[in-house]
Amino acid sequence: MDLLLQLQQDLTDKLNSEEAFEYNSVASLRRQVISKEIERRLPHLTAKNGRKGCGILVRMPAIRGLQPNVASPQGEVLVAIDVVEAPEINFNPGGTGLTAEEVARGVRAALHQFAIEGKILLYQDEKAIEPVAGLEKDYPGCLGYRVLLRGRMSELPAAKCALPEIAAPAQTVTLTTPDSGAVIYYTTDGSFPGPANLATAAPPGTATVYTGPFEVSSGTVVRWASYLAGRQGSDAGQATIV
Repeated sequence: MDLLLQLQQDLTDKLNSEEAFEYNSVASLRRQVISKEIERRLPHLTAKNGRKGCGILVRMPAIRGLQPNVASPQGEVLVAIDVVEAPEINFNPGGTGLTAEEVARGVRAALHQFAIEGKILLYQDEKAIEPVAGLEKDYPGCLGYRVLLRGRMSELPAAKCALPEIAAPAQTVTLTTPDSGAVIYYTTDGSFPGPANLATAAPPGTATVYTGPFEVSSGTVVRWASYLAGRQGSDAGQATIV
C-alpha cells in the first residue's frame, strides 16, 4: 500500500479506535469519494454507536519537498482533518453532545506524535486548530474546525539503472552498461533517448535501441539512457562527438 494512502487510513482507523471519538463518525475522504454514497458525505454521519451531529473527515495527505534535498526524497507530510458539526442535530436526542471544539482538541491530542514506525512522525502544526473557511457553502447550517498536523517523511531511493558509459574514438560510438539485461536507447537529433520515443511508438519518435557501435559525423549530439524492467530508467547522458 502506498505510504500516503496508508497514513490516511491509519489516521482514520486510529481515531475510530479511540474511545474518545465513539460518538463521532470518522471517515477518509478517499473512501467517501469512492463509495459515492451521498449519506456518507454528510457532516452528521452516523457514528459506530448510532450518534449523529459531529463528524471527522481525514483529508488526503500532501507532501512538500525539503530544500536542499538529498539522494533519497525527503519531504514534509501535511495532514488536514476536518471536524464538522451540525448543531441542530448534535444537541438534540441522538446527537453526540460534543462540540466541534472539544472534538478538534481531542483529535489533536490523539494524533500529536503519532508515528508509523521508522517512516513518519506527526506533530501539531503551528496552526494546530483553526476554523474551516467557507464551510457553510458545502454544509449549510454547520460549523467546523480543521486540525493541522505535519511530519517528516523519508523514502528509500528507488532502484535505478546506472547511466551507461560512452566512448567515441574516431567518431565511432560505443555504449556500455553494468546492468545485465538493460536496454540502451540513443538519439542523434537531440530528442529524448527512451522507449517512448522509438520509431514504433505513437507518435513515432527517433530513438534507436543500441545493438553495437555506430558511426556519427563530427559535431553530432548523442544522447543515451538505459532501461530495465523493475527499475527506474537511468539519467540521460549527452555528448557532442568531435
